[in-house]
Order: sequence, then C-alpha cells, then structure tokens
Amino acid sequence: MDLRKCLVAVFVSLLGSAAFAQFNLLDGSAFGIDPIYMPRFSYTYQTGPGRGYRTGFSSFDAFVPWPDGDGTSIIFSDLRLLLSDTSNVGANLGGGFRMLNPAGSAIYGANLYYDNRDTGNFTYSQISGGLEYLRENVDFLFHFYVPVGQDRKEFVSFVPCNGQFVNRHIVLTRVIPFEIAMNSFDFEVGGILPFADGVDPRGYVGYYYLASDSGDANGIRGRIELMPIPNLAMNLQVTHDTVFDTTISFNVAVYSGSLRQMFRGRRTLRERLNQPVQRQQNIIVDRQFDTRGEVALSPTTGQPILVTHFNSAAAPGGDGSVNRPFNMLPNGTVSGDILFAHANSVFTNQFIVLQDGQRFLGEGTLHTFVSQFGTCTLPRATNGTVSPMIVDAPPIAAVTLANNTEVAGFTFSGLTPNIQIDGDNINNVIIRSNQFLNSNSGIDLFNVGGNVLITNNTFNNMNDVAIRIDERGTTQSNVQINNNTLSNLGSDGVVVTVQDNANVVLTADNNTVDTTSFASDGFFVDVSGNGTLNATVSNSTFQNISGQSLNFTARGTATLNFNVTGNLFQTGSSDAVSISLDVGATANGTISNNTFQGITGDGIEISANDDTTATFLISSNVFNSIGQSAVNLQTDDDSVVTARVLGNVVTSTGADGFDFDADDDSTLSIQILDNTFQLTGVDAIDADTEDEATICAQVFRNTTNQNFRFAAFDDGTFNLETTGGGAPTFGNTLQGGATINLNGVTLVPVGTCGFPAP
Repeated sequence: MDLRKCLVAVFVSLLGSAAFAQFNLLDGSAFGIDPIYMPRFSYTYQTGPGRGYRTGFSSFDAFVPWPDGDGTSIIFSDLRLLLSDTSNVGANLGGGFRMLNPAGSAIYGANLYYDNRDTGNFTYSQISGGLEYLRENVDFLFHFYVPVGQDRKEFVSFVPCNGQFVNRHIVLTRVIPFEIAMNSFDFEVGGILPFADGVDPRGYVGYYYLASDSGDANGIRGRIELMPIPNLAMNLQVTHDTVFDTTISFNVAVYSGSLRQMFRGRRTLRERLNQPVQRQQNIIVDRQFDTRGEVALSPTTGQPILVTHFNSAAAPGGDGSVNRPFNMLPNGTVSGDILFAHANSVFTNQFIVLQDGQRFLGEGTLHTFVSQFGTCTLPRATNGTVSPMIVDAPPIAAVTLANNTEVAGFTFSGLTPNIQIDGDNINNVIIRSNQFLNSNSGIDLFNVGGNVLITNNTFNNMNDVAIRIDERGTTQSNVQINNNTLSNLGSDGVVVTVQDNANVVLTADNNTVDTTSFASDGFFVDVSGNGTLNATVSNSTFQNISGQSLNFTARGTATLNFNVTGNLFQTGSSDAVSISLDVGATANGTISNNTFQGITGDGIEISANDDTTATFLISSNVFNSIGQSAVNLQTDDDSVVTARVLGNVVTSTGADGFDFDADDDSTLSIQILDNTFQLTGVDAIDADTEDEATICAQVFRNTTNQNFRFAAFDDGTFNLETTGGGAPTFGNTLQGGATINLNGVTLVPVGTCGFPAP
C-alpha cells in the first residue's frame, strides 16, 4: 500500500475515534465538562500560492481535547488530512497541551507534530513543534519545522542549447531541477484589535527564517483573524521573503462545534484553550535548480569537440582559443573539428586546406553542432555583424575541401584565385550560406561522391561558372543545389557533367538565376558515356538568360531522367528549356506546371537524334509571348520518341504553337489533349513527317482559334486516330474559322498509337 493510502486510512480511523468521543461527550455537562471542550471537526480551505506551496488546498481536521476536571488545562490530539487543488495528499498528526496559569491570566502551551506532504513529484516528511504564550490581549507564538529523511530530491536534469566557448571547447550548461524541503522557524506576536468586538478581531506580525543546503532567507509576515460567528473563522496572511517573494493567502474554516459562546463577544482565555493551533500546515518545499558546465563531446569519438578560432584583428601569437585566436588563416592545414572565423574579419591573400571531417564556419550565420546532448546552436564568439571575408586568395583555391567537410558563413571575393572553393575526388560536402562576389569560378567539384549540398549561397558578378560539378568514373552522388541566387554571370550559372559510369541524383529547388551574358546558360547539364542522371529542377526562377535557361544534353549510351516543374522562365533565353539527345541516349522526362513568359526562342525545344529513345510528358504549362514555338519537338535518324502534351495554355507565339517534325526513319508517337491556343497569324499545331519517318498522333479535346496542320512528305507516314468521330474536328473545339488540314495523312482507329482512349 502506498503512503498516500496509508495516510488516508490512518486519518479515517482517527476520525472515527474522534466521532465516537463526540457522540459520548455530546452532553458534556453530565460529566462536568464544559461543552466548549467537546471534540471538534472542521473543514478549512486555504488559498494559494503561499509560503512553500503553489496551489490552494483543503484540510479536514479532528481536534480532540481531554480537559482536566476543573477545565484549566487540556491535552489534545490534532489530526489533519490535507488535499491540494491538484489532488495531492498530505497529513498532520500531532497533539499537545495547554494550561492556564494559577492566576488565570495566561495560557502556556506546547505541541508536537509529524507532517507529511506529497507535492505530486516527491513525498516529504518533517517533525515540527511549537510553544504558545497567550494572554487576554497579547499572544506570543513560536514554531519550528525540521524535515526528516531526504530533504532534496532531483528531477531529471537537462542540457539546454545555451553553450559558450571556453578556450578551444564548447561548454554547455547542465540544469538540475530539484525540490527541497526547508528547515524553518517562525515567531509572531499579536493580540486583540480595538474594534468590532463581535467578530473577535486579532492581528499578528512576525518573523520567520528559512534554511536549506541551497541557502537561507529571512522573512516577515502579518495576519488578521476574525470569527464572525462561533463556528466560522477567517484568516488573512501576507508574507515576504527572498525565496517565495510576496504571497497573500486567505483561509476560511467551518467548525462542528463552537470556539466561543454565541454572540458573547471576545473569547475568554478559558475558551481559547480549545482554539486551533496556528501553524504552517504544509511542509515548506521550494523548487530550485543547480547548474554545472559540461564540455560538448563528439558523439562519434566521445572526445571534446575542438574549436580553432581565427580573428584577423587579433594580436599575433595566438593559440587558436576563443580569447587568443589566430589572426591569419593557416595557408595549409590546421587542427580542429570546427574552424571558426570571427565576424568582421578580413583575410587577404590567405587560404586554407581542410582535413577530413572539418567544418570551416564563419560567425554571423546560424550554425549547429551535434554533441552527446543532441543538436545545438553554435555559440557566438564576438558581437560582430559582418560575415568574415576571404579576399584575393592565392591562385590556388581559397578553400580546398576534404571528405565530410563543410564551408559556411563566408564572403569570397577577388579575381586572383581561379576557384574560390575546390574539391577533388572526395565524398560528402556541404557548402552553404556563403557569398561569392566579383570572382572567377565560385565552386568547382570534381568526382565528389556521396551527398553534396550547396544551399543558400549568393553569386554575383562571376566571370566563370558559378557552380561546376563534374562526376566521372564510377562516382555515385546525391547532389542538392537549393535556395541559391545567381546574378550577373559572365558564363553559365550551374554546370553539371556526368560521364563514364557515374550515377548522379540532382535536385535543384528554389534557385534564382538572373542575367547571363555571352550566350551562357542558366543550368547546363550534360550526360555522356554510360552515365546516369536523375534530375529534378523545381520552383526556380530563370530570367534574362542569354543562352538556354535550362539545357539538358545526353549522348552515347547515357540515361537522362528529369522532372522540370513549378519554374518561372521569363525574359530572354534563346530557348527556355532545351533537351538534346544524341548517339543512342535514353531519356524519360516530365515538364509540367511551369510558366514561360517573354522567351526569345522556343519555350521547350527537344531534339532526338541518332538512335535515341525517349518518353516525354509536357503538361499544364503556360506559354505567353514566346518568340518562336511554345513546344518544338524534332526527331531524326532512327530515334523513337513518345510524347504526351496535355493541358497546356498557349498564347502569343512568333511561330507555330506546337511544332512536331519527324525525319530519317525516326518514329514519333504524340498524344495532344486538352490544350488551349489563342494565337494570331500562325498555326496552333504544325506536325509533319518525311524521309520514311512515322508520326502517329491522337489529337482530342483541344480548343483553338488557329489551324491544325498535319502532313506527310517524301515517303513519310502520318497516322491520325479518328478520335471524336473523325473529321472535320476529330473531337476538338475549333473557333474563329479554324480548321484541321490533312495532307498525306492516314486515319486509323483509336488505340493505334498506343495511347488509351481519351
């Protein structure tokens, strides 16, 4: 049985004994006992918070006096069950004696209690006692409270991520919350207040002392008690100390018997022999916490994370600690898990070569680290506001990467180095939150396997390629290029080449490429040999591009799988999206939900040559103000292509809206459904085949104000499914005099082209 149940059982038993005594002494006069000394039951409610407790609580009391024969002294038992507003149980089990002095002018009293309290977290016990000296007009009260057993009990400690640098370490603060039952004594003096005799008002002031292993405190208190009627008492108390601050609490108590004679005015000393003991009923418990510093450890090695500090404004002769940082980059390698460059630093004509596993971080950017306590934010070393700069590094790279390295939070500038960040034949790199200004090439990675993350970087005024990734041999890599901004570029923005037997997954999301010159591309992606590329380009903006915004090429026995979705292509571009397949390449691609606006050339230009095989889905795109065709798809030299063109909106093109051409023994199967054309002076769809090439087309549910033209020339074959009942509309909506013109076209049943019936 747990302690709470035991206390309840003991209290109920004692309460029964008191009830039996109450019943037997109901007519106290039969035994020569004044009814004022009858056993008494009461209910009290005490508001919270108060000294040592946080919530209000109820108490159920049984006070059983045993008076002497002449009623000048009593021995009493005082039993109390406490129940907090949060349903936590406590108890006071005690008793004492009181006696009138021979002159009947004062009461001497003493009491002793065993107290127990469950805080909802832990259980505490204490021994307490008190002395009383009561006179008609003035009272003196003293009590002490001494916890027994374990008085300090700890909660589970935790380590918040609020570390600081100490020498070359990161020190985190462990917080150890605990509860502690406090030793205490109190003394108060008071007496009758000179008004309202009918409610017997009394006032008290006092001093109390609190002590524990965590410290001590002095306190003062004042209280007023009233008794409006003989079986109702009220008590208002104010306390103040440095532990519990200022508390104001109120209690009201209802008694089964009278504490004074009805409407007789103030209590006599004899009546006060039977009054409740005024004491602290709850064990005083404080919630506190301790702290201690703990060095952050690497979760992989179990050793302290070593931080090497750099600050260009530091005095010479530093040792790499936070207070004595190096004032130059090492122009080579240096020890440390984290190489931390302080804000406002400028490192001119200097470079660094990273070792495996190192992180080169600039202050001012949010960085995290992983220790035995989980993932935390790296602290700051200074109040500087400008990211550290590396300016005019030597012709070799400003930063040379190694395996499992990271570079973040720097500004790179200057034309001296050919490359700002360079990495060759390594694995797993992170390059984030950097600025590259007025430079040649920003990032150049050759045969970097594993995971490559390039994110939140800014490139401006670059003479050469901003980001170049060249994967060869049998390299396997997962490349993410996300949330970068590239502007005012003198060459291609991003170049990714995959050769030999390399296998690359490329994700490029939420990037902005603005303004290239000299016919440079926004993204140029090339796959050759037996290379395989799975690419997703999404949610990005390409504008003012002088070459192609997005240029995919594949040749040899390469495999190209791509998804281009949710992008904005606007203003400029010879072609917005260009797909070029050659020499046996295989491709499978989706171009969907993009917006093409103000493009100089084609919106989408696809060419498949020399035995290539490809499948394309072009859907739900919007084309407006396109200089050439919205979609231009050309097949040649035994290539086999299947294209589904669905649900696009085309307005204002300088050439035919959709232009499909099949030549030289190639095969093109096209499904054209649910597209909308609003054009002027050009055909909505122009599709033709020649030189023994074959087109098989399903054209249905399109809406157009311009003509569709389908033709076969020079031994070409054009099969058109009789969808929608055949001529003249083939199930399309023709507006403004638009027609479908057929030349050398063979009508075939639905399903001939391999597409399901729409």
